[in-house]
Amino acid sequence: MEVKKWKTKVGVQVIRDFWEKIEVYASLNKDKKILPAFLSVGGFSAQAKKLCKEKHIGIAETIDYL
Repeated sequence: MEVKKWKTKVGVQVIRDFWEKIEVYASLNKDKKILPAFLSVGGFSAQAKKLCKEKHIGIAETIDYL
């Protein structure tokens, strides 16, 4: 999971960088199931949301406290 507490929307390059980290982590942990997720309280650009959908990255813009 990656968390950004920015006032601006996360862009596609930030998601690309996150995906690179996921790929490295997955290659080092082949026996683990990886569930990538990204929290951005500032939201996501349309391109970033599209890339997350393509890469099956879960996204959220808020945290719910239970």
